Amino acid sequence: MRVAEWKIIQFPFGVDELPFEKGGGTVAVRIEVSEMDRRRPGAQADYESDVWKVWGNMIPSGFGDLFYEAVDWKEGA
Repeated sequence: MRVAEWKIIQFPFGVDELPFEKGGGTVAVRIEVSEMDRRRPGAQADYESDVWKVWGNMIPSGFGDLFYEAVDWKEGA
């Protein structure tokens, strides 16, 4: 995932050591989109494209199912 070109998402914790949850066999890929980027034209399409790129990059490692949760939060709230 380090070499992919991302349109809108950022990885606040990086992609070098993604947390693997052994019990469920899942990997948490934490992403974020800045407030400014969310407001620009085409943001939703760029976001969806990037989410599918994450999924496509995980397939070669044996992860085929995609479950995702969007959380909108503000620091300090």
